[in-house]
Amino acid sequence: MSYRFLPGLALSLSLALCCKPKVEFMVGVSPDAVILCFHDIGRVGRYAITFDTFSGILDDLKPYEVVSAGEWLRTPDANTTRKQVVLTFDDGYASHRDIVLPELRKRGYGATFFFYNEQLLGDKKWRAALKQLPAAYDIGSHSWSHSSLGEAPGAELFRELYLSREHLAQLAGRPTQLFAWPYGSWSEPSAGAARAAGFSYLFSVDYRVARAADIAKIIPRFTVMGSGSREQVRSILAEFERRMPDR
Repeated sequence: MSYRFLPGLALSLSLALCCKPKVEFMVGVSPDAVILCFHDIGRVGRYAITFDTFSGILDDLKPYEVVSAGEWLRTPDANTTRKQVVLTFDDGYASHRDIVLPELRKRGYGATFFFYNEQLLGDKKWRAALKQLPAAYDIGSHSWSHSSLGEAPGAELFRELYLSREHLAQLAGRPTQLFAWPYGSWSEPSAGAARAAGFSYLFSVDYRVARAADIAKIIPRFTVMGSGSREQVRSILAEFERRMPDR
């Protein structure tokens, strides 16, 4: 992307923010779903989970229709025969490419991968893989530098939102309307800026089931983390089963 047009782009975004463009949402279409958020796979750490734990979680999802965020958003509730679970992976870890993708393909699961641009700039393998991802796998932005954006000023939002989306589209060869807030930090002004930058669907972490009414607001996810991750997901799914009618 050429950056000599930045002043004009900044003006365009400013005008968009002032005009508050209308965004069309598919409210009332998508079924309720559990949206899981993963970070590093194959290691031990606060946000990482081991391969065996991850593989076990995927096995536990066999009774569900496991899809990407985009597929969930496109699916009319009346057309679903099984409850849906959406898989999302944040931060563009190498393990997502080397471990997660083969495991998903083996099971026929969809997923969404949220990248931040500074990470992609340092990962040639992911940059090369982006344009080869099959349609079952969505891409979304996780900002330019993984900064907390709840109180970010306008100039920072321009880089973290608008430039991140434009650059990611250039790398992937396709645009994205999906954005996940780093650290789950957002505000009404930053959400307005994200939509003005071209993101129609905004994801955070609120630890509850996603409903159709959330689509026009902030879509909740469950962060899956630590040594008790498989038990955590089982508990989430058990509560989902209790609250949602059978399909």
